[in-house]
This record gives sequence, structure tokens and C-alpha cells, in this order.
Amino acid sequence: GVLLLIAGTGLFIAGVISVGGFESFWNALEPLARQALPRFNEPANFNFVGIFWQDGMAGGITFYFINQGILLRFLSARSVSDARRAATFVLLVLMPIAAIAVSGAGWIGRAMVNQGTLPTDTPAKAIFVTVAEQILPAGFFGLVVAALIAALMSTADTLINATATIAINDFWRPWRERRTQRALQDS
Repeated sequence: GVLLLIAGTGLFIAGVISVGGFESFWNALEPLARQALPRFNEPANFNFVGIFWQDGMAGGITFYFINQGILLRFLSARSVSDARRAATFVLLVLMPIAAIAVSGAGWIGRAMVNQGTLPTDTPAKAIFVTVAEQILPAGFFGLVVAALIAALMSTADTLINATATIAINDFWRPWRERRTQRALQDS
């Protein structure tokens, strides 16, 4: 995960540098792309506000507080105040960095299209790969794929660990305690 954050923010920083610095990057974006919530309620039947709050905010925040593996990380803190600090750090630091890491290539791609560096018909699905090919050295995409696979493996082993914790605490330990109590009563 850390490597993915570094790769995404690194791509954004390298992109800003490649388009001529932050001022050139900012000026290359059209005014609507500079606003936080442009076209707030358009189109009326499928507006982005609902999707933004549903998927971006609620879905992102909910992931951290419903996912069993993430919860186990918070619950393994030394104290309640450490767990609160960890949750606050995730909300105020990691989530904004992740937003920049995920959307940075799109912003850079928009600026490059407006500057004429990329063709206007560049598909949105391919913008990350296109921007990475234009800006970064050849092995970068392999590094991102390796980081994605590592994050996937980390998620899988976290879920296995969470399942083992549930099995031990909810099934094995109560069964063992009942069996021990019965043995003490029989003796």
C-alpha cells in the first residue's frame, strides 16, 4: 500500500514538473477542473454529487470502519487513544494522500491534453498508463503492478488472519472454557 501511495504521488509530482511546474499545471486546467465540486447537480438524473458521497466518501470511510482486517489493525493498538490517533491519521492524512495518488494521473493527463502534449482523443481508461509512459522511466509500470500484487497479497493474508481471530475468539476459546469447566465439575 505504501508503495502504491508513493508511486501515485510520485507520478503526480513528476507530472507537475513535466508540464512546467505547478503554475503551468494549474493554468493548463480549465476553470471547471480547478473547482472542488463543478457541475454540482448535472445531469439531473445521474448527478455526480450522489456518486461522490456514496462511493468516494461513504464507501472510502466505510471501508476503514467495516473491513475486519482494518478493524483488527485499529483494535491491536496499545491503548484506546492510540487507536483513535490511528483512525484520525487514516481519515486526515492517508485518505487525502490516497485521493491525490489515485486521481493525480487524471489531472496531469487533462493538463497535458490542454497543453497539446497528449492527443484529445486519449481514452480516459488509459490515462494512467499513457501519462506514466510519457513521464516516467520504463520500469515504473512494472513497479506499480508489483505493488498492486503485494497489496492484494497483504489484503488476502489480513483476511485470513481476521478469520482465524474470529474462529479462535468466538468458537475455540468458548468451547475450550466450557470443556474445562465441565472437567472441573466432574472431578
